Amino acid sequence: MLVASPVVVWLLYAARVRASDGSPPLKPNSWPLVEMTFSTIAFATWAFALPDSPFSELAWYSAAVAAAAVVLATTALGLVAPLFRKPLPA
Repeated sequence: MLVASPVVVWLLYAARVRASDGSPPLKPNSWPLVEMTFSTIAFATWAFALPDSPFSELAWYSAAVAAAAVVLATTALGLVAPLFRKPLPA
């Protein structure tokens, strides 16, 4: 499931680029790598916060830690993402 997150981001980006200029971004240097990475981090954080996740077996895990992780990750990613935004190719 974790691998699906960057793949879905790439597919959405490719569809958007293809709609604007007709050719999908096949070269890795044209991929939205930051967005793909951030989506993976967000998904992992969400999975960490689910009740009865494998993380709940850890001694230090609690619902409060999971909630704090979600709040911190969401805030950090939301603040940092605009700094790395890549414009669509013209």
